Amino acid sequence: MSKYLELKSVSKKYQQQNKEELVLKNVNFSVKKGELAAILGPSGCGKSTLLKLIAGFIKTDQGIISKEGRIIRGPGLDRIMLFQDFEQLFPWLTVLNNIIFALKASRKTEKNSFNFWPGQFRQDLKLLAKEYLAKVKLSQYQDYYPHQLSGGMKQRVALARTLAVQGEIMLMDEPFASLDSQTRQDLQQLLSDLQLNNSRTILFVTHDIREAVFLADKIIVLKDNPGEVISVLANNLPYPRQRSSEQFNQLSEKITSLF
Repeated sequence: MSKYLELKSVSKKYQQQNKEELVLKNVNFSVKKGELAAILGPSGCGKSTLLKLIAGFIKTDQGIISKEGRIIRGPGLDRIMLFQDFEQLFPWLTVLNNIIFALKASRKTEKNSFNFWPGQFRQDLKLLAKEYLAKVKLSQYQDYYPHQLSGGMKQRVALARTLAVQGEIMLMDEPFASLDSQTRQDLQQLLSDLQLNNSRTILFVTHDIREAVFLADKIIVLKDNPGEVISVLANNLPYPRQRSSEQFNQLSEKITSLF
């Protein structure tokens, strides 16, 4: 389906000190199934608001958001969000159990209670959690608690948890923005490798042009005051992508010229 996720004429206002502020204006774009689309723009242009609208956490003031032709009217288990905050893990659970808890929550409709888990079902969840910990290279830390991990390791766990839940659409709100440069590049490479081997539908918010060029199949560029789409670019650079290549730098410069 060419328009797996579609936004039509989406606008959003917030009430600010007794006056309305238009945050997003007439936003239109679509995302194909299995596509990683970067939403790129300066701070304050409404990128995070867009993700919250798609997640169903807040409602549009104008326009519609639809998935497979059905209007999104609220949150759903088909959409899962990953934030940039390191402290999104439960501190009282081990790394492994943080992932297992998310898996249980995402499958709650399959059981009447969190307290009833047949042995085989529980074992299946544990194996799945371990599989995704291995993908982010943290198998040896499965029994650690969040306070024992670095910021980069916590974000790897959060990424593993997001991937393990296997939501149909993953919404990532600048998940690597607070990391040091090397850890950020490592996680960008990890996400790129995982996406290459098992394509998910991902909307990835960033203000980093080179991050968008490295990761995305499609780049949706927003301006601010109010947030409005100024360009939608297909990224056809071959994999593996090389940050030092002429093509990479040309596309980065093209996007820079839009601001």
